[in-house]
Amino acid sequence: MGDVLRSRGFAVLAFLFAAVQLATLSRAPAIWLEEIQPRLGPHPLRIFAVAGAFCLAFLFAWAFRAPRNRGPALLGLLFVLGAYALILLVYFGSADAPAKRAHLLQYGVLGVLTFQAVRVSSRDPRGLILGLLFVLAVGAVDE
Repeated sequence: MGDVLRSRGFAVLAFLFAAVQLATLSRAPAIWLEEIQPRLGPHPLRIFAVAGAFCLAFLFAWAFRAPRNRGPALLGLLFVLGAYALILLVYFGSADAPAKRAHLLQYGVLGVLTFQAVRVSSRDPRGLILGLLFVLAVGAVDE
């Protein structure tokens, strides 16, 4: 397992983030309706768009730091992911349940933490498989 993990610190952060996310499941609708939504004001979509822009900026900075042979591929992937996130944000922006937009950010953060924790390599897919299984397991328990 030690050769699959790239960063124990990010692994701990991913587990803690998932634990908090799952521990608040029973209170999540009340927390959203009573605590978060009233503080967002009349334009919560703008706040989510700004948060998503910060996440994308972080990911682009991360891609630029990648080795030269992987940089262009990562930037292309980030462009596709950014377009996908924008489409989801617009789609969920018109949804009746605005808490769905929070899911987009929650799983984005969980994905970034998880894939910073595992070693992803084309020669050894164990890190990718472990990361995907972890995120899918959290999502399955969440739903």
